[in-house]
Amino acid sequence: MGSKSFSQTYTSNSNGNWNNAGRWTITNTAGCGSPIPNTPPVATNNRACQINIIINHNVNGLNDLDIGNNNQVSIQIAANRTLTINRDLSVTGYNNKSLTLSGSGNLDVGDDFLVSGNSNITISGDLDINVDDITEITQAAQFEAGGNIQFSSDRITIDGNGSLNFTASTNAIFESTGNNRDFIIRGGSNVTFSGTSGIISNRDVIIDGNTPSIIFEDDSFMESRDLLLSDGGNIQLSGGSSLLIGSDFEIDDSFTLEFFDDSELNIGSDMTMLGGSQLIFYDNADLVVGDDLEMEDQSTITLNNDASISISDNIELVDQSKILGNDNSQIVIEGELSLDDQSTFSMDDNSTLLVEGDVEVTTNNLANGIRFSGNSVGTFDSDVLFDGNSSTLNLRDDATVTISGSLLAEGGADLFVSDSGNLTLNSTLTIDNSGTTLNFSGDSEIVIVGNSNIDGGADVIISGNSRATLRGNLNFDNNNGTSWTSSGTSVVLIEGNFSKGSRSDLDVTNSSVFEICTGTFPLESSDSNINVAPSPAYYGGCRILPVDYLYFETKYNSFLRSGDLTWATAKEWENDRFEVERSINNVTSWEKIGELSGTGYSDGPIEYDYQDLKLPVAGGNIFYRLKQVDFDGDSTYSDTRAIQVEPLLGVTNWRVFPNPTTGYPFSIEILDPSAYRDEPVTLRVISPTGQYEFIQVDEMREMGTQVSNYFEQKPSGVYTLEITWGAKREYHKVILRR
Repeated sequence: MGSKSFSQTYTSNSNGNWNNAGRWTITNTAGCGSPIPNTPPVATNNRACQINIIINHNVNGLNDLDIGNNNQVSIQIAANRTLTINRDLSVTGYNNKSLTLSGSGNLDVGDDFLVSGNSNITISGDLDINVDDITEITQAAQFEAGGNIQFSSDRITIDGNGSLNFTASTNAIFESTGNNRDFIIRGGSNVTFSGTSGIISNRDVIIDGNTPSIIFEDDSFMESRDLLLSDGGNIQLSGGSSLLIGSDFEIDDSFTLEFFDDSELNIGSDMTMLGGSQLIFYDNADLVVGDDLEMEDQSTITLNNDASISISDNIELVDQSKILGNDNSQIVIEGELSLDDQSTFSMDDNSTLLVEGDVEVTTNNLANGIRFSGNSVGTFDSDVLFDGNSSTLNLRDDATVTISGSLLAEGGADLFVSDSGNLTLNSTLTIDNSGTTLNFSGDSEIVIVGNSNIDGGADVIISGNSRATLRGNLNFDNNNGTSWTSSGTSVVLIEGNFSKGSRSDLDVTNSSVFEICTGTFPLESSDSNINVAPSPAYYGGCRILPVDYLYFETKYNSFLRSGDLTWATAKEWENDRFEVERSINNVTSWEKIGELSGTGYSDGPIEYDYQDLKLPVAGGNIFYRLKQVDFDGDSTYSDTRAIQVEPLLGVTNWRVFPNPTTGYPFSIEILDPSAYRDEPVTLRVISPTGQYEFIQVDEMREMGTQVSNYFEQKPSGVYTLEITWGAKREYHKVILRR
């Protein structure tokens, strides 16, 4: 036996009032019960069959439309036609009922759009739906949309296990327009956006109440003023999707956000993380914060697989919070970095950290503090302070840190450099207070350009095959307990003066060397607290070397994209040549890239220069050293120098440069001509506040000039440049500096 489906179809035949019977043509009336209404029913609870309403004209005058139990209603609105409901559109009840909206016209709801009680809403086509007041999706109701939908409402709430699913082949927007109304998702709701669909809110988006999951995928997006997340829940973004927050972002109560595949979180102002909340980034996903980032209560940010963070102002971590950078991740902090209360900032696996402001660490635990490992690189452009018992800096496994300002460790702080770690200080070093320790081991290397002061009972321990080059003065105060211990085969080279109080200690043991090349120093025989083991341990003035360097400097030339090396010697003795060696992102994988002849013999200054024009496309931290070879084939090495090189962004397709930029000049070039087949090109520039502007491209060679014109009146910050051509799309971060 078969089954038979019945329906009623109402088709408008002219413009006018819904309640005018002459406005409708009725078909398919069999099996729907009697009497047959002569206009589409507005309260359909008692209709047990499908109701089809076809709007081919402008229809108005309907106060309320209520889809209730056992009802299935379909409304199709033709192009350039409008259905107006003066008050509420409601889909309620707990039995089988649904509302299908389709077509390419307009639906205006004068008051509320209410969906509840296991109901199902399906929207398709190119509809423009406008709700004057509240849209509520509650009590396990299902709301699905696909196509080119524009749904706007003064306020939107998804609550009580309500489900929202937006998919679109072109563009579908779910928009909250009220200036004093928030977009709210709570109470176990599930929300999915995909296929370039998105949420837009003129005010705040609030997500709380243990909402299970919110998913953005395939270039979908959310734009809002503020974003507030609490009471658990999970948001996932993938496939180039984005959250664009114009002002502040707050996440609390173990909420988790996961970002995959070039997705982005862009915050115009401050970001606050509380209550064990988590952000996890994978596969080129980005976090951009326009002002400050504050993390408390064991909150965590984890970066993996080329993910990146850019902070325009300060970062503060307290209460055991963590930032973990892994797998070639990149972090740029334009302001200050502070860590307190056992918080951790850890970089590993070729990751890089740049901090332009001051750094302060008061973490009080050896397991926390700032940690670098696995060829990771840190650059600190200002002063660095470690203060408090066991506040820690830990470099190991070929990690490299460069500090342009002063480094102060006091109050029992601990600094560790081990396993081929490399620390360069371009200013002064001060180690102060009893219990404060600086410890070098393994094959580590330290270079200090300014003066070094060991005071107040602090300890310095250098062991293994470590090397310390001190270009300024080294001073020990006269405090009992202040000490320096050299052991193993370590080498200390001091180019300034060495002075020590008579009660401070210096121990040179095993095969270690403590050498003062140009300055003054106390004799071992005059100070009973200088203890030097028998040869091959060595303490004293500079031994005869084939080359005495005046300087060795490296500089990155962004316009030529070259590494420029310059050095000079004060004297040379049997110097045959210099071999220029380079290592990328570590100080172990050296290769010879060039050679210059030496002068042989000289008692006066000789200058040399070399230009490395073959920098790696992927960029990174490029290390250089000079291998000096004398006439007998013996060799010595210079200190190590480094430059930071930006990658050629979009290495398979487009390059944008210079970056950072002042706005002019600015260029955009195609790197792989085979990837471009004369398709139309569209540019979109997204500001740090999440606002964006499309730039019309007439000729490809003018793209850079057009972006430069856009930057002319813009403030400093991190901008996102979207390049779209054909079915392809690329994103580039551009740092604008004034």
